[in-house]
Amino acid sequence: SLSVRILFLKTVGANWIIGKLEPVVWSTLQKVIMDILWSWMDGFMDHRAQRSADMFVQIVMYSATVLCFLAGFVMQNFSVTCYGILAASGVCMLICVPTWGIFKNDPDIKWLPNGIETRPAASSRKA
Repeated sequence: SLSVRILFLKTVGANWIIGKLEPVVWSTLQKVIMDILWSWMDGFMDHRAQRSADMFVQIVMYSATVLCFLAGFVMQNFSVTCYGILAASGVCMLICVPTWGIFKNDPDIKWLPNGIETRPAASSRKA
């Protein structure tokens, strides 16, 4: 009876402590992970990179469509075709959607610091 009470108190006490600490630990961990992700992907992509990313997606998707169709046709299994195209779409999404450092390689573009936005003055606009 005493050992059951002690075990119950230890369990309840441990759950209470974990319940109080868990949101703090998870929020800190989420903040660290999001800071790392935002430092990798700050949202800028130059025009050459947009063109190369688009070309990459077209090449991968067209070739995956043809190859997966042929594989599904030979194996007489339509799910092979669907899963292959789904996998190719996932690869394209992981490579092309985030703005990785390879997409910011045009030395002619001078990026403004974050938060600064310039607009032409009203007097310089032509009516």
